[in-house]
Amino acid sequence: EQHADKLLTLEKISSLFFLNPSYCSFLFKEKTGVNFVDYVNQIRIGKAKTLLRTTDEKVYRIAKTLGYDNPKYFFRVFKKVEGVTPEEYRLQANQKDKQA
Repeated sequence: EQHADKLLTLEKISSLFFLNPSYCSFLFKEKTGVNFVDYVNQIRIGKAKTLLRTTDEKVYRIAKTLGYDNPKYFFRVFKKVEGVTPEEYRLQANQKDKQA
């Protein structure tokens, strides 16, 4: 979780533990209940939601900050996880804050 903003690949992680990437993937899913890529994306999207609510930073910069080199991929992942685009999420969060 501390390094979710870095370039994380299963190959890189598995090499740290001298494991085959396939076996590392199996162990990760067995222990966490979710596959590696989905886990990393969940962590990153959680951090993105916080940044979208608390800053006026541009979405592509937030994506870059969180380790997504391709903003379009970030948009796709965000929408898949949250059901709305990052901009829509920010608007909804701001409207909720104004109502509270």
